Amino acid sequence: MRPHGRGRHDRGRDHDRGRDRGHHRGPREREEETHDVIYGRWPVREALAGGPVAKVFIARGASGGPVEEILALAREKKVPFHFVQREQIDRMAGRDVVHQGVVAMAAPVAFTSLDDIIEAAKRSTSRGARLLLLDGVTDPHNLGSLLRSAVFFGVAGVIIPKWRAASLTSTVLRASAGAARLIPVCQVANLHTALEVAKKEGFWIIGADMAGVDMRQADVPRPFALVLGSEGEGLHDLVKKKCDLILSIPRAPAGRGIESLNVGVAGGVLLSALS
Repeated sequence: MRPHGRGRHDRGRDHDRGRDRGHHRGPREREEETHDVIYGRWPVREALAGGPVAKVFIARGASGGPVEEILALAREKKVPFHFVQREQIDRMAGRDVVHQGVVAMAAPVAFTSLDDIIEAAKRSTSRGARLLLLDGVTDPHNLGSLLRSAVFFGVAGVIIPKWRAASLTSTVLRASAGAARLIPVCQVANLHTALEVAKKEGFWIIGADMAGVDMRQADVPRPFALVLGSEGEGLHDLVKKKCDLILSIPRAPAGRGIESLNVGVAGGVLLSALS
């Protein structure tokens, strides 16, 4: 399994202590280390529909429409599935998570190169954002939400920084409800370079900031790439300087007491309005 940082999939010091005690990993444990563990009925269903899944595990006694859909998809895709004790599902998914009696093992999501994402964006016929660039979004739930919105509104690819930002962890996969497997994602060492490449290839750079132009009144040039900032700081100054236009989301007159939107929500609003 891809290293995800400290979290439920990070065996870290606990794993080292187990190894020091002479613990020998079985075949299933080794398999878990080389695959992403996806849990929850809807995320597993989405993973089966959208990409290669190695195996599905279902707790004995789990039933209902979603479980039947998962079984039907597994049969259709020729993915092995196993009915196991719920305690095994608990162990595979991790502590204190709502797995709904279903987990799947899938190959880690592979990153796409910047060149390939730019080419995909150039081939796109979408009137909305062709590219979505994220300037330091650190919350995995926000990243997952933005990936799902990007898929829904026809974005060709998403570009994220390698440092000081959320990556494609299992939490992100779950937050995206499987959408992270449906859209190319590129991880770059320098977001400024990616912006320069996008500009050179003919994309206007549109940023989002509370001090920007009201999105309802702006004349947005196309094709364009949308850039969203981090949860706390927004767009960094160097990124702002590279934007051709900066938009804001107007607050309703009755929206007293709320100064800004969560980046996951704001991204969905902008992608919808500009599509």
